[in-house]
Amino acid sequence: MKLRRLEIQNLRVLRTLAINPSPTLNLFVGPNGSGKTSLLEGIHVLGLGRSFRTRHINEAVAKDSKGLVAFGELTLQDGRTVCIGVERQRGVSRIRIDGQDVHTTSELARMMPLFMLTPHSQWLLAEGAQQRRKLIDWTLFHVEPAYLAVLQRYQRVLRQRNAQLKQTSTLELPAWNRQVGQLGEAVHLFRQKYLDTLTPRFKEILGEFLPVSVELTYEPGWDVRKTLQEILAATTGDARLRGYTPVGPHRADLQFRVNGTPAQRVLSRGEGKLLILGFLLAQVDCVITSTAKVPIVLVDDFPAELDVESRSRFMRSLAERKAQTFFTALSDAAIDVSHWPAAKRFHVKRGQVKESAV
Repeated sequence: MKLRRLEIQNLRVLRTLAINPSPTLNLFVGPNGSGKTSLLEGIHVLGLGRSFRTRHINEAVAKDSKGLVAFGELTLQDGRTVCIGVERQRGVSRIRIDGQDVHTTSELARMMPLFMLTPHSQWLLAEGAQQRRKLIDWTLFHVEPAYLAVLQRYQRVLRQRNAQLKQTSTLELPAWNRQVGQLGEAVHLFRQKYLDTLTPRFKEILGEFLPVSVELTYEPGWDVRKTLQEILAATTGDARLRGYTPVGPHRADLQFRVNGTPAQRVLSRGEGKLLILGFLLAQVDCVITSTAKVPIVLVDDFPAELDVESRSRFMRSLAERKAQTFFTALSDAAIDVSHWPAAKRFHVKRGQVKESAV
């Protein structure tokens, strides 16, 4: 799957943009504040219906405009062309696929799988478990078609159990324990199966990037030697005091360790970024293997904190996967494009994007 046409209107400094990207590498070069990251943001809005920079899409709308528009033409694996568009105005949202309105962003996301790396991706190591769970769930959304429905049902009954915990009567709790337990274990099995596939691939890739061994450990959110329903019943008193359910797959975590120590305490920032790059490549491989779709990869400010050899190794690895890639950088001097046939370079300045020779 390739994005062969991209149009963006009224997204931050990008008033009007229309380009025909390369099916391989697209490099966007320019000073800070020129609109490079906003361009990636536009692709993100096109693929997911939302921004990666703000929870409130209105904040991304250019000043003195009614709303933003992102439009793209996709070439699918079978050669068909699909047109997708997202319009976000204040209080109004519209998504269209081949001229037909669709009502969920999941339809959009399934059409155009995206993976993204930003300078803030260090959260994968340093920040809370919620973000790491989201990373697992995002890839599972693509590789296991049934997963999203199960996860959404689990989240719904979990909210209902939490509401029941705050009530005086506990008569309905056994019924909620049963539903949360059954759905929670189904979520766990999906995740465990996926990580059983991902982990050896991740270790193989990381062996090419780092001289140390990194252990990837999944903590399911409860003691799986007992059923989740049993744990829920046994912890009811504590849950009622807290007012929420403290056990289950919504409390799961993914840990990266070096000789038993959290990786962020051992690795340098550059090594940490290489770990994240390796995890990204492993995820891309899982999507390709499971769906035959090659995701689009967005990388913001790629050269930061990486030496020349590490950058080149990652560029070569990504090129081997034939993923259409969009990079931003202050200068193209640090980007090795030798592994990418038909690469394109674009110069970005004050919201204007112009193609230039590679």
